[in-house]
Amino acid sequence: MQSRLNFPLRAKSGTPADSRNGLLAAWLFGLALFGYPVVAVLISLLQIDSRTLSIPFRLFVAAAGFVLLAKSPPLKLGAARSLLIFIWSTYTLRLLQNTFARQVEGADYALMFFFAGALIPAIALMAASTWHQTLFARISLALSVAVCMLVLIGNMGGEFGESDLTEASGRLNVVALNPISLANLAVSAILCAAVLWRKATVTWRLGFLIAIALAFQTLVATGSKGPALALAICWVVWSLRRVSARWPLILLALPVASFVLIGSESALLERVAASAEDLSTLDRLVLIENSLAQIAESPIFGSAFVELESGVYPHNILLEAAMALGIPIALAFAGLLIFGVSRAWQALDSPDTELLGLLYLQSIVEGAVSGAMFGAALMWITLALLLRPSAYVVSRVPKSKSKSKSILRIRE
Repeated sequence: MQSRLNFPLRAKSGTPADSRNGLLAAWLFGLALFGYPVVAVLISLLQIDSRTLSIPFRLFVAAAGFVLLAKSPPLKLGAARSLLIFIWSTYTLRLLQNTFARQVEGADYALMFFFAGALIPAIALMAASTWHQTLFARISLALSVAVCMLVLIGNMGGEFGESDLTEASGRLNVVALNPISLANLAVSAILCAAVLWRKATVTWRLGFLIAIALAFQTLVATGSKGPALALAICWVVWSLRRVSARWPLILLALPVASFVLIGSESALLERVAASAEDLSTLDRLVLIENSLAQIAESPIFGSAFVELESGVYPHNILLEAAMALGIPIALAFAGLLIFGVSRAWQALDSPDTELLGLLYLQSIVEGAVSGAMFGAALMWITLALLLRPSAYVVSRVPKSKSKSKSILRIRE
């Protein structure tokens, strides 16, 4: 049996307006997920306050989301999407309460970050219910690789200066973009290029290979372990799911693995080798312990989206959910994420939706090791697209045309 997610790959009516909506959806997807790093590079080059450009950019993304939402058909809800909207609503209420009632430092920015950068784009794309993998992947790849190239070139030329983190650890970063965010972007770029690879011409494959090299060099230079783990997991799951593409995926991964092994002075290998003594890892353990204590103080309704003693989010979306929303809603959230994994597994089986599955798996690993609910745009958007109100319908191919194979499809 073969399972597929039945997304409308093109507008049913075929009108120019529908084509424009599909293009708007693709750009909204790319800008919501990979647009801010472009802005962060500009902020770092100009050496200005980050909010000078970041807030207008997020408002622009939200405006684009509202435009797409206005042009889309009425939102179709099922049980999974209803639960997702309930979680969004309760989390928004918590951020509002932390901003105005409890006045938690940074809650106002987290609210704006979540509402404009993740919630509105996710709802708009969920309503548009369109997915054209090649178009979405090309725009996302162009934005993410542009950032990798600019950061690598700027770092070599000293255009971004030396931040405290770079001086202390040697990890690649810019003032307005930390190493983990930069590494996550690089992983997404690699996945986009790998998905586009199969149907590309020789010339395009050469370009995608260069893109993968730039992205992987960025990943290694950031020294971020979580994104590297996410890439490895996505690659293994993809190879297991797409049997026909297993050997090409393995062959494409060989030069990448060789590059890591040869780069003995890379920040990534140094951090992996010194994980037991890494200060950021030890600090994370203390933060988790304090977060668990805070959850125990208010296990039913939650208290805040950050650990109140340090004012830092716990770098784990499930811990944050329990801390902000209470254990009951956190358990429902965990169940929804698991259901999303099952949908991602289905998406990986189709050459038309595999990128959606890969990016969702990446977001889950990212959220488990270094993520925050208010900044998890990749998770929210891909989950919203995967949670289509559907029913399983089995259609059988006639024996005369096939060996009586059953095709499991998901239809409205």
